[in-house]
Amino acid sequence: MHRRALGIALAVALALGAPAARAEDAESLVTRGLELRVQGKDDQALVLFKRADELAPSPRTRAQVALAEQALGIWVPAEAHLSAALAAKGDAWIEKNRAALAGALDVVKQHVGTLEVLGGAPGAEVVVDGAPVGVLPMTAPWRIEVGRRSLEIRARGYHSASRATEIVAGRTTRETIELVREEARPAPAAGGSPPTTHIVMQPDPGSTQRTVGWIGVGTGAALLATGVIGLVARQSAVSSYNDDAACPGRGSAQQPTSCQDYVSSANSWRTISIIGFIGGGVLSAGGIVLVATAPSAKPTTLARAACGPAGLGLGCVGEF
Repeated sequence: MHRRALGIALAVALALGAPAARAEDAESLVTRGLELRVQGKDDQALVLFKRADELAPSPRTRAQVALAEQALGIWVPAEAHLSAALAAKGDAWIEKNRAALAGALDVVKQHVGTLEVLGGAPGAEVVVDGAPVGVLPMTAPWRIEVGRRSLEIRARGYHSASRATEIVAGRTTRETIELVREEARPAPAAGGSPPTTHIVMQPDPGSTQRTVGWIGVGTGAALLATGVIGLVARQSAVSSYNDDAACPGRGSAQQPTSCQDYVSSANSWRTISIIGFIGGGVLSAGGIVLVATAPSAKPTTLARAACGPAGLGLGCVGEF
């Protein structure tokens, strides 16, 4: 009996001493974390501060977590943890450092804005930059890091919707997104599976030939137009020659300089028009032939089948 009472007393003593031991462990973690921060190892310090806050949660450990997050640019959690620490009343460490913590919170708030999402569908998931932030309808605006963000809304039975949005510090960004329902798939017919048809498009064997043909038609049309321009320009040069009283006639061996220019221009334009008509005609005709004779791909039905009850068994028909 005496031995049993002694065991109970020892268990009670250990239970009462456990919180103090946990507090000492948390304090050593905070001390080591502060040493790491002095060395510039904020990421390692954050791990220790979080462990300390799990062992012995307090406004001080929460503030240390927030300050490490601020140093690492983890703005949204830093704002939440600093706000929670500053909301504590009667904590000696917080009161001693309240001014510095409030200044840190002001700096953090410059990197955080508010997002409101309207519309969507009940239960729709809101994702920002690939990370879920909540569901719709929202109960409170979400705090999001400032900058250009990718916003996506997902809901079962609806097509997902996404867009880019700009989060501004100290302001509220509102986005209204309507989701479109997915089309319901038709139910199979009673008594068997519905007919299935598979369509395969063969590669278009005549695409290259048609392309070359259309290029020929276009080039030929351009040359024909050049031929017409050459005829008009030649006629203009001949008219200018005939209207000039100083020109003795085409049969004269001696031509004044201005008259010779008319003759040379008329000859040049005649050559251009001949080349344009001949080349344009050949290319246009060849292109039309290539386009008209180019083979085309046709859809091919691979198989179609349907099954249903027949007498005491199952009957199927199909086309192959």
